[in-house]
Amino acid sequence: GGESVSEAEYLEYLDEFEGQQEAFWRDHSRLAGTSCTVSRADGREEMYRYILDSDGSAAVIGYSGPGGDVVIPAVLDGRPVSAIGHMGLSTGAFQGREGVTSVAIPDGVKVIYDNAFYDCIDLADVTISASVTLIWHCAFAGCYDLKAVYFEGDAPSIAHYVFSSSPTLYHREGAEGWTDPFYGCKTVVWPESFEDL
Repeated sequence: GGESVSEAEYLEYLDEFEGQQEAFWRDHSRLAGTSCTVSRADGREEMYRYILDSDGSAAVIGYSGPGGDVVIPAVLDGRPVSAIGHMGLSTGAFQGREGVTSVAIPDGVKVIYDNAFYDCIDLADVTISASVTLIWHCAFAGCYDLKAVYFEGDAPSIAHYVFSSSPTLYHREGAEGWTDPFYGCKTVVWPESFEDL
C-alpha cells in the first residue's frame, strides 16, 4: 500500500485545502459582481452589474433594461467606469441583449473586452469616447445591423473579428491612426453635426 499520513499532516492538508477553496469562492463571487440601478433620462430604469478592477474603477459585466438608446453611465456607485467587460469572463457585458439599438461608451472607459456586445442583433450605431484605446476580440461580432461606429478620438488598437458586418467608422478630423479602410471597414471624417451625415 501507500504511505500512511499522520493525523497532524491530514489536518494541515485540510486547512490548506479549505484555504484554497475560500480563495476560489472569494474570487468567484468577485466575478459575480455588484448590481447598480440607474434611472435614464426618459425615466426608465436600467441595471448594470460591475466588478472592481485593481485600481478601484468599475468594469461593467452585465446589463438589463429596456434597451433602445443606451448611454452607459461614466460612474456606477461612485466608481468611474473604466471597462466594458472583463478579461476574466468569456460572456460579454451586453452579449445577446436584444432591443439595444444604440450605445454610447462614456469618457473614462479604456477597454472594450471580448464579446462585449456580441450578438446584439438590433444594434445599429455606437459612439465610442476618445478614452477607449483598445477593443478586444469579437466585441461587436454578430451585430449584423451595425451600420455606424462614431469614434471621438484617435484610432484604438483592435483585435481580431471585432465586427461581423462592415460598419462605416466615423472619426473626428485630425484624429490620428485612421486609415481607409481600417480593419476592412470604410472610414469617414465625422462632421461636427449629426445632421451633416
